[in-house]
Amino acid sequence: MKMCELCKIRPATIPDRNRMGRQINRICSDCHAARLRGDLTKMAQTIRVFKIGEELEIKGAWFRVKKINPFGIMLKAIKWN
Repeated sequence: MKMCELCKIRPATIPDRNRMGRQINRICSDCHAARLRGDLTKMAQTIRVFKIGEELEIKGAWFRVKKINPFGIMLKAIKWN
């Protein structure tokens, strides 16, 4: 059995998400969990919660949040340069 490509200690049990092509087990579950933990903390730091009716400034133009759905947000232009 192959060893993990990241830690080189434990046996590889999960395919590497950063490698394209055939799904071959390349990383261990502990390293995979560490990657996911890092991703979640990064997402929690960058996610901003929008509210309907809130006004936003994007590159000098002002918008109002009209609708929020799982695919994105719909904005209405209020004022632009």
